[in-house]
Amino acid sequence: MFSKLLVPVILAGALIVPEVRAADAPPTIDPTLAAPPSPPAPPPTDVKTGAATQPFKPAVRIPPHLPTKYPFAALNVLTNLVFDSEVKEQTVAPDAVEANFKFAVTNVSKEKVVISSVRTSCGCTVAQLPTLPWTLEPGTNGTFGIHMDIRGKRGSITKSVFVATDQGNKTIYVRTIIPDPPTMTDDQRKRNAMIAKADRQAVFKNDCATCHATPTFGKTGSALFEAACEICHGGSHRNEMVPDLNIAKQIRDYDYWRNWIANGKEGTLMPGFSREHGGPLTDAQIMSLAHYLTGRFPNLQAFPGAAPKSNP
Repeated sequence: MFSKLLVPVILAGALIVPEVRAADAPPTIDPTLAAPPSPPAPPPTDVKTGAATQPFKPAVRIPPHLPTKYPFAALNVLTNLVFDSEVKEQTVAPDAVEANFKFAVTNVSKEKVVISSVRTSCGCTVAQLPTLPWTLEPGTNGTFGIHMDIRGKRGSITKSVFVATDQGNKTIYVRTIIPDPPTMTDDQRKRNAMIAKADRQAVFKNDCATCHATPTFGKTGSALFEAACEICHGGSHRNEMVPDLNIAKQIRDYDYWRNWIANGKEGTLMPGFSREHGGPLTDAQIMSLAHYLTGRFPNLQAFPGAAPKSNP
């Protein structure tokens, strides 16, 4: 009887023990699960300097918005049209205020090409075109111009011209080189000072305008100060009649600077820079320059004993 009862107990224990062992065993990893991603590879380095190699960036910005009217608008490849040059360059005189370029284009394909737009990379550069859309039949050619405003600029100026057509797109370039004006001799400075004594507005006329008027176009604030004021007030050849702006002889607030800039002063070499007096500056430029000078140079009240005493 005892043996008959013992057999079921042993069999039950045999069934329970494997379950307990299975619960205690460490979990297994499913081999089908994907392995964790590898860390990203470091950027390539320059063997000589060890610095990270930066991606190439073109020196000339191309407009990011491409036309989407035509099926080939996303392409930047245009083989149906041939330009007489893809880069045109010219060197102008130091006092030049504009540069003009002319491009010739020929349709060398067996189908017509429709030019939908011609855009430039800067507002100072404007395309001069026939009426758009401009259609060039197979084997025909035409010309268009590019006008660049270079007032107040120096050095090498490069702008891109983006031509969009129904057969693809093309980017061409124009470059203007503007040399610095020649260095003035002492005799020339003395001669110009005599001219300015007779007519203080003469600095904005003829050859003098190259240094005193042209560089001010489009500038405001500190950049305008460097172009319009430092040439006389901060130069190493400052005339004895030109005051040192670092020395305050009276209270100089915004109204003080604005009046001097706009109207100048009779009997001195200080001209009136406002256009009302024949100067090169707009009202907005004069305001920006007056604000800059108010914070740039010390006021008379900043010196000990200079500020007026208040009544009790």
